[in-house]
Amino acid sequence: MDLDKYLSLWHASVVGWPSSYSAPARKDHIADWITDRVKKGFSIASYDLEPLAIQITDNVAVVHYRVKYSWVDKEGKATPVGSRIHHTWMKGRDGWQIIGGMSAPVDAQGR
Repeated sequence: MDLDKYLSLWHASVVGWPSSYSAPARKDHIADWITDRVKKGFSIASYDLEPLAIQITDNVAVVHYRVKYSWVDKEGKATPVGSRIHHTWMKGRDGWQIIGGMSAPVDAQGR
């Protein structure tokens, strides 16, 4: 995974609440969920984004989607994961960046 490219999606003033965190996080910790797994030898094998709703008003976009992805451990065992995601994007001079968001696990039916 290209972590620098991932981090470029996030505005310097972002505040978000990933489902695995006990509290909201700023940009300096927004990718900890990824780096923690990579340090343990995991990698992301695949991911699929399912857009569900978007509303654009001027330079702000509110986006809701589901994401399905798989972590693969050192032995090659895949663990599928699903999340419901909300992001608020803002268009600035550097293009669209996430300024806020939150995630939650999918339900038992993967929704």
